[in-house]
Amino acid sequence: MQQKSGQQKRSREEILTATLRLFSAKGYFSTSMQDIRQEAGVSIGAIYHYFTNKEEIAAALYDSLLEQMTERTRHFLTTQKSFAAACQALIRHLFAMAEENPQALQFLLYARHREFLPAKSPICTAKPFALLLAAAQEAMTAGEMRPMQPVVLVTTIFGSSFRLILLKVDGVMERPLADFFEETWDCVWRAVGGGNG
Repeated sequence: MQQKSGQQKRSREEILTATLRLFSAKGYFSTSMQDIRQEAGVSIGAIYHYFTNKEEIAAALYDSLLEQMTERTRHFLTTQKSFAAACQALIRHLFAMAEENPQALQFLLYARHREFLPAKSPICTAKPFALLLAAAQEAMTAGEMRPMQPVVLVTTIFGSSFRLILLKVDGVMERPLADFFEETWDCVWRAVGGGNG
């Protein structure tokens, strides 16, 4: 029974992985259920065993990627010695992810989710962003960051990194993003740094 459960989980993950590749290459609206079936190498019945339609697959994919991002954000916020160190670790993680799994970031950051997932919160109001906002407020209260609106602080810290990630995903940046980390963080710290950094 446990083996069957493991196979089912793998099949579901294969469908989500195939869908991510297709959404990245063709876009949501140009991807059909038959495309997903063919890319995943499963029967159409297998797809409908897990999902009722393409929107449900997209929602499951979004939820899965967002949960992974939430866990990484929470991990860095709870294991690093400061908010600045947590943000640095998260940016390094996102830069590595852009190199290793650009399709996931493309789907999370680039896709127009409201067009095909109208009930889902946009990434800028989702759990990872909320965690960062709360931690930003604490960091400002502690004097680690200059006082400003938390949303301005978080956007300032991550805005340039997200832009670099999108340039990488679009094929504009040839060098690894890690090459730009120190320069990017120096600019960020000059804008937001408080006393300890």
